[in-house]
Amino acid sequence: MFSLKSFASTDRFIAEIATPSIKPGYVLIGDEVFLYDRCRKAVLTTLAPEETRDFSLHDLDLADTSIFEILDRAQTPSLMAPFQVLFVRNLKTLYGRGSKKEEFAAIDAYFRSPNPQALILFVADHLRIPTDLRKMDYQDKDRYERIRETLGDWCGFVELARVDENDAIKWVTTTAESRNVKFDPDAARELVDALGADMMLIASEFEKLLLYVSAPQQVATQNRVPHVRDGLIVANVGGVTEVGEAPQDSIEIVISTLSAVERASALAAAVEKSASPPTASAQPLTKNRVTLGDVETMVLAAKQRSLYELTDAISSKDRTRALLLLHGLLNASDGGEDAAIGHLYMLARTFRQMLIISEKNVRDPRAIWQVLWQGFRMPPFAAEDLIKQARRYKSRRELTRAIRLVARADLELRSSPANKLLVLERLILDLSTEPKPTTYEPSHQFAMEL
Repeated sequence: MFSLKSFASTDRFIAEIATPSIKPGYVLIGDEVFLYDRCRKAVLTTLAPEETRDFSLHDLDLADTSIFEILDRAQTPSLMAPFQVLFVRNLKTLYGRGSKKEEFAAIDAYFRSPNPQALILFVADHLRIPTDLRKMDYQDKDRYERIRETLGDWCGFVELARVDENDAIKWVTTTAESRNVKFDPDAARELVDALGADMMLIASEFEKLLLYVSAPQQVATQNRVPHVRDGLIVANVGGVTEVGEAPQDSIEIVISTLSAVERASALAAAVEKSASPPTASAQPLTKNRVTLGDVETMVLAAKQRSLYELTDAISSKDRTRALLLLHGLLNASDGGEDAAIGHLYMLARTFRQMLIISEKNVRDPRAIWQVLWQGFRMPPFAAEDLIKQARRYKSRRELTRAIRLVARADLELRSSPANKLLVLERLILDLSTEPKPTTYEPSHQFAMEL
């Protein structure tokens, strides 16, 4: 679809399966779901039409079905469909414990004389292929080489690597142009940065943004249909009641002085005047342009990005920037100050993440996934920034103090304060200020203080 480097491998595959030079098998290697989905749709469209798909498409899993049964199914022609497509998941099962000599011998025997009316697609989504292959994890590189050594002689390889950020931005702008929508470059960059260049998330949020800016706004223009109410000529326009064409007071004075016959004549004239053919109504007005503000309004990760910028200013003790970011965050929220409790929740969550990072002495973003459990992790784009912010705090005491300040502000907000903005501003100022050392003063109420 696009001449982008990150899409080159899938583009070659999509072009090849539509030609007689198609191979009997392919390995879709990598965990980029967007590119896999693109390859799968192309295979189904080209080789498994809708009318025969129930008989020609087979989704198999090596964890449940042996490779011998899969190869036997591929070798056996179908009476109901001219072509067979087999997606085989969990390829890592073939490379587990044991030599698997019989399995690989059966694979070699099949591909020496394959069924020309069948296509086997091995899915190796247990490997993560980065945009730059030189940065591939050593373990993934070793697995990649093992798969290439055993299947490379018979199967084509389709690398589903992570999409480069610049290619993702070009994809967003070009796809929007093909659908008659202008996507501002800064908006596209914010969308890609906020979602960590995850193409599946980008595609999902992209569709949501296009629906948001392309939704028609109906402008209803209804004819005025007058009627008599309490001796006055009244026209109902779009649900709003008006009297005549002039201000209501003057019409009441003029019409209320008319006789019954004169009122009837005026009503007939008004009805005749309104009997003209209806004008064109409900003309759709569409924006057809995605701006940076639209991305910040509609994409949750973009809002989270602003929150991490706020915590960066707080950890740097930059009070001015922190207050400006707070106001920007509130202005970008749909609920304004009413969304304050939600912002406090995210602040408390972020400080808790920094506390764990500090306690575990995490310095590498890849180690974050080992110390933070599922559901408590930050977006990929924020991992490195959050480690940097956590290291600015000298001790555990400073981070627990920040969590206590957020908890106190949360209690104030839930107590219906006179000014929510004042509570938030005071919190940001307290968080952005170096804690003052307090000297303990003896008291007779020692137990109560504890």
